[in-house]
Amino acid sequence: MPKPPVRVAVAETGASLPGHVSASQLDSYTSCGLRYYFETILGFRQPETVWTTLGTLLHDTLERLYRLEPVDRSEAAALRLMVEVARGMFSTPAYCQHADNREIRPRAEAALRNLFALEAPSELEVAPSDLESAVTVELDGVAFTGRLDRRTRAPLRRICDYKSGRRPPAYRLPAKLTQVYLYAAAAHAEGDPVDEVELFYLGGEGGLVRRPVYPAALAAAVDQLTLMRRDAERDLAELRFTATPTALCRFCPFKPACPAQNVRAAPPGSAESDARLAGLGLRRRGHRPVEGGAGERDAESEDVLEDVW
Repeated sequence: MPKPPVRVAVAETGASLPGHVSASQLDSYTSCGLRYYFETILGFRQPETVWTTLGTLLHDTLERLYRLEPVDRSEAAALRLMVEVARGMFSTPAYCQHADNREIRPRAEAALRNLFALEAPSELEVAPSDLESAVTVELDGVAFTGRLDRRTRAPLRRICDYKSGRRPPAYRLPAKLTQVYLYAAAAHAEGDPVDEVELFYLGGEGGLVRRPVYPAALAAAVDQLTLMRRDAERDLAELRFTATPTALCRFCPFKPACPAQNVRAAPPGSAESDARLAGLGLRRRGHRPVEGGAGERDAESEDVLEDVW
């Protein structure tokens, strides 16, 4: 049984909240305030996982697919683009450690097949400016930022977000919809409203979640954003963040340094805690990997890349 939430004291580091709030920050804080502290305020990042690699591969492939002329957006073209994107990704230090993973390609191929089962890409009109478009706007006094996966404007104006995982159970959908409702609120604030939001779940059997945009949904999403920002400001002023233990903690990269999970853990933000996280392979935002380290390719990895992709 998960432990109850606990307020955890953090060290004084002089760190401040980011100037803008994103939907991913909101999700991180809502799930566990202490994880938000590690990720967003301290800026620790874990190396790319199989799942984040798969997500990036799919997002980049779909962006390139929808930049093609509609008549050229076939499933065969999508698979070809996926291989091209993969070869580029796995040639970089951030992703090359997954070049020999033989699960990624079949999962990505299955995800693309799910996309074509859910919609007909050749029938969509998508403007290049509506792909991976940046959003920066003030919502009820909070600076909100993000990047839209895709917008379509006919027959209805829609904001679409791709998810590489399986469709979650119904009780988890409201939290997932908050992200796209925030994007819709941003579009409305900029005088470019939308009619619907949609989530494309490309994992497993695939699934499409589509909801209408209406004032109460937008207001609820913005309320969550402003509440999160207010609470994060309070937490930083008090130097205490709430750790929320759940079954998902076993997957959390910060678990060994979390006082709610490890009574011997040093205060988050302290030099000892930072060293512990660095020893786990996490790095601070803006810190580049050491040249010649595990992220560098060699002749063997070149052969692996050719073999798998």
